[in-house]
Amino acid sequence: MTALSPKAHYDFDSVLQENHWTLVLCLFGICTAAKVLMFPAYRSTDFDVHLHWKALTLNLNHTSDWYFDDSFVSTVHTLDYPPSFAFMEYMWSNNYLTTWLRNHHWLDESCLALKESSSTRHTDHSVSCVAFMRTTVLISELVFWLAAYVWARLAASSSSHTPGASEASVSSSSSGDSPVSARGIHKNKFSWGLFLLLSLNPAILWLDHVHFQYNGFLLGILLLSVACLWRGLEAQQNTRSFMCWHLAAAILYAALLTFKHLYLMLAPWYFAYLLRKFCFIKNDEKVRFSVQRFLLLGSVTVATLVLPFYPFLSAPQLYQISQRLFPFGRGLVHDYWAGNIWALYMAFQKVVPKLPTDISPFRVAMILLASLLPGCWGAWKAGSTKNLKDAQLKMLQSFFYSALASFITAYHVHEKAIVTTLLPMTIWAMITTTTATTTTQQTDRHRGLLLFRTQAFALTGLLPLLFPATELLLKLTTLGAYLLLMFHFLEPAAAADSCFDWKRGNFLDACMTARQQVFAVVLVLIVLVFVLEVLPISLFGRFEFVPLALTSVVVASGLVLSYVEILFSV
Repeated sequence: MTALSPKAHYDFDSVLQENHWTLVLCLFGICTAAKVLMFPAYRSTDFDVHLHWKALTLNLNHTSDWYFDDSFVSTVHTLDYPPSFAFMEYMWSNNYLTTWLRNHHWLDESCLALKESSSTRHTDHSVSCVAFMRTTVLISELVFWLAAYVWARLAASSSSHTPGASEASVSSSSSGDSPVSARGIHKNKFSWGLFLLLSLNPAILWLDHVHFQYNGFLLGILLLSVACLWRGLEAQQNTRSFMCWHLAAAILYAALLTFKHLYLMLAPWYFAYLLRKFCFIKNDEKVRFSVQRFLLLGSVTVATLVLPFYPFLSAPQLYQISQRLFPFGRGLVHDYWAGNIWALYMAFQKVVPKLPTDISPFRVAMILLASLLPGCWGAWKAGSTKNLKDAQLKMLQSFFYSALASFITAYHVHEKAIVTTLLPMTIWAMITTTTATTTTQQTDRHRGLLLFRTQAFALTGLLPLLFPATELLLKLTTLGAYLLLMFHFLEPAAAADSCFDWKRGNFLDACMTARQQVFAVVLVLIVLVFVLEVLPISLFGRFEFVPLALTSVVVASGLVLSYVEILFSV
């Protein structure tokens, strides 16, 4: 076969850019069809949890009964999300289409009946009930696809305004080398690289469409909120668009908190950034604090937070909700330790028995707040930076640092919470590699490697959630394909064949080439997956916990290393 000419390659990129909207719809259709085929896949007890919530909002007529549902039926699946999520469950079970399906027996009556938690196992649900529940996830995920599309457009627009980026790409192309910028952006209309890395992230597939949750919907709201802040940076400070973008970001984040309270750890970052960027006005080279803007921002945010709680404003209701939302009695870690410092602490505790066996939630909260301070400082600097490009990248970096810090240090963290870090970090790394110039090439390669390592360890840490052997092929193929896809779009980081400058990288960058680092990470993960997925559990005898504990410790080591690198660069 003859190689494609440069003209043919250009024409192919032009097709991708000119028809990106049509191709996005085609990709969405293909992915949706694949997810429909996965309806019979393994589903966790979270399926029963959400099914119970839909049943209680359908069968308990008064909202005052929702958070006291265990007094009406014996169940362990109590409503432990904020009111907006409860209202979303109400919407799924109380609408014209659902009623029509039930009346015409397309959806069996027992599906949304309020049942004892022990009366139905997650394998006993009818086909129509499973299809109904899985479809609600597919529909809600439209928000995530919208957010991925918005960021792909923003990233492409950002690359077109970066001085030197296009010149570097042209000069490298003319000399026969691959351009410094990452693949996936052409004519600055749509970043295919970023869009694919966001929309095809296997964590969303595993958590929502197999394990069963609504993470895509929630993360979509979060990414749209950050996108509004990005657009706000592009607007002039005293214009109406500046005000609207920042208020929209605050409203979206406040609304997100009323859907899932675990995003509360990002509140200090939002407070620091919006306080500096929105509430301080520059007039005649002087910066002054605007009380009017502060009150406007505060009133809009508080109104958004309070409105969903209005039906539950009585003292007993608020106390019951607080007990459901913050169950500190569950302990410092899960049975399967999330890959953070507490996993390492639990491992050391096995070796050094003198370590305290329990750490109070208050002490953990102090550690968490201390770890969030660098992110708040980074947010403040981003809000005061004059250069647009620097401000945008500082904003993204301090944001995903705060998300990672909360995962690394918070109390009773779910392993799934790492996805809150992975998505904005992907945006940051893709934009920096896309807009790289010849003078920043080493730094941007380091960022691509940092993303690759963090994604690889984080995604491996999610593998135990899909423990049935029937899901092994799905897990390994999607993980491997995604890492190859990321390797392709971050090619400048992967293609480096010389060690980096010590002062511009980290210890690994000074000792190993980029290819060696990628190979080392992949080799460690292959060994880990072999121990976790291939070796029979009986081989470990009474130490059957070793595969999961080893996974937690290895993943925690990789993620803590990434955290330290990011901490010293915020």
